[in-house]
Amino acid sequence: MNENQNNTIMVEVRDVYGQSKIYPVCGEAQIFAEIAGTKTLLPQDIKRIQMLGYEVKVKQQTIGV
Repeated sequence: MNENQNNTIMVEVRDVYGQSKIYPVCGEAQIFAEIAGTKTLLPQDIKRIQMLGYEVKVKQQTIGV
């Protein structure tokens, strides 16, 4: 297992039926979701992850034209 050198995880926020959902993008974020027992992370999960010293970055959305 690779140690996350800079303690940064990447997530993506998607609109699902009018509600924002936080999806893990990187491996470390996926592990946090597995620990939480869900496919998405809740805002309180993100707060706890930050309390552990991780920076949480949100993947920018792109529009295909």
